[in-house]
Amino acid sequence: MTKIPVSISQLAKYGLDYVSLISSSASRSRPVKTEQMDADLLSVPDLIFKSEVDSIAIDLVTALDKQFDPDIPSDEKSDEQRQAEWRVERDRGILNKIQEIDTKIRTDEYTKRVVLQTGFISFEAKRFLESEFSEDYEKYEAPLFQIPVAAINFKYTPDGVSVVIDLPDNYVEILNGPLKNFLPQQYFDKVFKFIADSEAEEKTMIPLADDFIQDLWSAIRAQLDGLDAKSISEAPSFATSIVAITNKTNHFLAEDLKAIAALEDEDLLETSLGSWVSDEDMAIEQSVSDDGSTEIFFPFDYDKYQLKVLGITANKAVIVEGPPGTGKSQTISNLLVHLAATGKRVLFASQKDQAIRGVKEKLKTLDVPFLYGYIPDKTSKLYTEEDEKDSAANTLLALNREFQKGKVGDLKEPLALLANRSNIFVENLNNERSIYALLEERRSLSYLDAFHPYDIDGGWYSQCGLLEDTISGLEASVSKYENAHEKFLKAANKKFKNLELDYQTTIDSIENIHAYFKENMPERSSWIGGKVNEMKLRSALKEHGRNLLQEIYVEVEKILFSDNTKSARLQLLDSLSNYFVYGGESKAITTSRSSLNELL
Repeated sequence: MTKIPVSISQLAKYGLDYVSLISSSASRSRPVKTEQMDADLLSVPDLIFKSEVDSIAIDLVTALDKQFDPDIPSDEKSDEQRQAEWRVERDRGILNKIQEIDTKIRTDEYTKRVVLQTGFISFEAKRFLESEFSEDYEKYEAPLFQIPVAAINFKYTPDGVSVVIDLPDNYVEILNGPLKNFLPQQYFDKVFKFIADSEAEEKTMIPLADDFIQDLWSAIRAQLDGLDAKSISEAPSFATSIVAITNKTNHFLAEDLKAIAALEDEDLLETSLGSWVSDEDMAIEQSVSDDGSTEIFFPFDYDKYQLKVLGITANKAVIVEGPPGTGKSQTISNLLVHLAATGKRVLFASQKDQAIRGVKEKLKTLDVPFLYGYIPDKTSKLYTEEDEKDSAANTLLALNREFQKGKVGDLKEPLALLANRSNIFVENLNNERSIYALLEERRSLSYLDAFHPYDIDGGWYSQCGLLEDTISGLEASVSKYENAHEKFLKAANKKFKNLELDYQTTIDSIENIHAYFKENMPERSSWIGGKVNEMKLRSALKEHGRNLLQEIYVEVEKILFSDNTKSARLQLLDSLSNYFVYGGESKAITTSRSSLNELL
């Protein structure tokens, strides 16, 4: 047996180093992240310099203190209220972004991960592209360190939310990948070597040492200085931090390599991974022909290249490559059928649900009972009831029925059992779907959790809506009156604005006087008739105006006994009545707003 002077574990570790090298630049997508959080929300030095920490809490205030009135004019707000409103707006933005991050990671946890980033650096340098530098300087500002996040939990309080971030790993990752955009390879290699040596010496474990931060930044600065970079940070800044979601580069490969690196070579030599260090059982190529000399069970079309794959399946490991559209799924389907037909048991797996689904659909067209057992991904967006019917669970049930056929005396019993099990299956499936739909609906409403302590219900919401509609209608009426009677309003305000009065009583009194005057006072009369009418009018004024304030009574009296025509005096009474209607509506707006603020 010929051996290469290297171990499987060493090759796995080399692969891990390569993944680490390219991980930070593998994705061009812009990560979802919060705005920079100050030390009052999260103290980074306490997290990474002092001791090991399993979790951290970010206390966010999302509700304005009830002592502050958000509706008062801006110029009347105190500095304390402005500061409180600024914090609520900032914390709501941070909470919304963290909830977005949490939702995204739940649906794509295999290729995405959450990190806490800090240690911000900045400089200006020329971008290095295709072996040459650009002409203009470009400003770079980004975090240099990040800590993986295991989970995000939300604890709701009357004032807001406490975001608890779990940190399972006590190490810090160095975000040196973006520096490749400014450093030629020989410069970047020096930085990479320093980081690799530091990781080997466990200098990147929490708590970090101050001298490690200084040495790391000195190593990076030395390379930037050599390229005439400008405005370079004195040191990484830990005054702020962000929570972000980033891509997991080569996630499955990295996880497999970690597991392999932890094993002994003796445990792996007999597996396909043994081909890394041994060429035993790696040069087998059997002659395969479809002229009848070789037993072939390929139910689907194939060409000579796809047939050739069958001749190398006896090797310890095989790699078959081909660009899109060359029939890889069909080749796999043919191989699975051939191996099954020759008594082999085969496990076909893929990190992508679509790949498994494509092969399953091909095998299904053969209509061969018990050919395969399909394990569907119930979290996939492509998952349907048809997938459940094709599943291994249903296949096993069918097998069980086949074995029981010879034991069932009454042929009606299996039919009844089948119908009963079918009903149970459908019921359970519908229950599962209903629960999942409710869960998704609950997740979509998670932003409302902050309002739970305030006992918000349908009645409260209806009351708020009614008050808002009332205020809106009154404001429209008041605005219309102010625009149409600006001059009269100014004159009337001078006389009546500061009076403490019952608006509805005042309006009713004026309307009664108006009705009496309109009905009983003639347009013209003789001198004697006029005196009689005047006496009647004064009597009516005393009767209907007894609830009027003195100032208003005098104004009504002036109108009634003026030298104006009857029509003019009626118009003046209308104007006076409308003014107090306007005053009543203005007061109602204030009262409604106060009621709404109490509810909120």
